[in-house]
Amino acid sequence: MSEVTNKALVAVPGVTPNPTEYARAREVRARAAFTRPNDPEDLTRAMNRLQDLLGSGQPPRSDVPRGFYFNARI
Repeated sequence: MSEVTNKALVAVPGVTPNPTEYARAREVRARAAFTRPNDPEDLTRAMNRLQDLLGSGQPPRSDVPRGFYFNARI
């Protein structure tokens, strides 16, 4: 026969809620709520500029700062 028992649930070690994780998630949600979408025209201009620079037949310069050839926010 089956035996029914009333055992208490055992907490799994290391899986306790962490208040700092909740705060981080809340912060991420708040940032996402106030982030404006990128302007499609800016992205198109950046893509066209990169295409023109790569199509020029000259290798890209190695001494330019990051974002010089393609500066777009994703």
